[in-house]
Amino acid sequence: MDLNSESLEVKLKVIGVGGAGNNAINLMLDENLANVELLVANSDRQDLIKSLCPNKLLLGKSTRGFGAGGDPKVGRECALESIDEIKSLLTNTDIVIISAGLGGGTGTGAAPVIAEVAKKMGVLTVAVVTTPFELIEGKHKCLIAQEGLKKLSKVVDSYIVISNQKLVENYRNLPVNEAFKVSNYTLKNSIKIIRDIIFETGFVNLDFNDLRQVLNNGKETIIGIGNGFGKDRAIKAVDDALMTPLFQSDIKNCQKVAILFQCDKCASLDDIETAKNRIDEYLTNNLEAQTFIGIQYIDTQEREEIFRVSIIASNLNSSIQQTSTFAIPKILQKNVNDYYGQSMQNSYTQTNSVANSRIMNYSTHHFEDENEDAIPNFFEEIH
Repeated sequence: MDLNSESLEVKLKVIGVGGAGNNAINLMLDENLANVELLVANSDRQDLIKSLCPNKLLLGKSTRGFGAGGDPKVGRECALESIDEIKSLLTNTDIVIISAGLGGGTGTGAAPVIAEVAKKMGVLTVAVVTTPFELIEGKHKCLIAQEGLKKLSKVVDSYIVISNQKLVENYRNLPVNEAFKVSNYTLKNSIKIIRDIIFETGFVNLDFNDLRQVLNNGKETIIGIGNGFGKDRAIKAVDDALMTPLFQSDIKNCQKVAILFQCDKCASLDDIETAKNRIDEYLTNNLEAQTFIGIQYIDTQEREEIFRVSIIASNLNSSIQQTSTFAIPKILQKNVNDYYGQSMQNSYTQTNSVANSRIMNYSTHHFEDENEDAIPNFFEEIH
């Protein structure tokens, strides 16, 4: 058997669905991510024409490319009319990441259809979705997003939710165009770390099947990435990955976790052990969580240092009652207060930047509504 055969390589595809999903894909085009195939799908012909992504799918025939008009039913029907094309796109795929904004028509309606098709084809299916700016876009759109997420969560292996409302609350002073980039960077960085686990060989290796163990039926998932520099850089990197007040779920409740250390060749075993012990402090009440660990050395320029910790935690315990305060371990409360007293301007920078990076992840609890009966059913099951 030819070990270099293309047929043996993991096939990773990222599909942006609807306007928000298409925008996220456009942001990633400049990254030139090796071994990642980017695609966009939309019911809006004009939006597809504007997209710089070469791999495009116009969803629906009856709407003639005029869009879904903000109606998830129409978005769903467009996807159903394009089932054959969707299946063709997903052929020879091992893992697909679906990016969409919830609350509108195409992203909310079509993303669950695409996800269900992928899952039935045996593809590891992950969704990274954004929810609306509640105070700006209105409660009705949030209710649509909530219903859409309920549907989506049933047909994916794992899902990561990014709350745009929390972006407003925590990045209020950022210019509008910069604030929108925050959630897009979250998606991009999440994809990059998944890609690194699959395709980069480590000193201690994590492979695709390790990742599958964590994400398969992982349901609510958090991805955190942090960088540390200078003294105590291992602790700083872990805290950077996990202490953000934008978490609404506690990583302590995860049942499966993958941890990837990426560091310069000067990193010592003590650095790795210190970082792992710091993570164990978070999981002190959940030592039975299934854990996978990888270590990758990164070539750096002279005197340039890097110590990055990436954590994928899945099967978060959604039965745990969340309070109005953020779930942050007491050992980090002072760190959080000190860190977030500073400017937030650079918190969305890329993971390969010298500035600290931040991956923001959220649970669905923010959009729980007291009157669930008031939420309309915008969907029907695929038969």
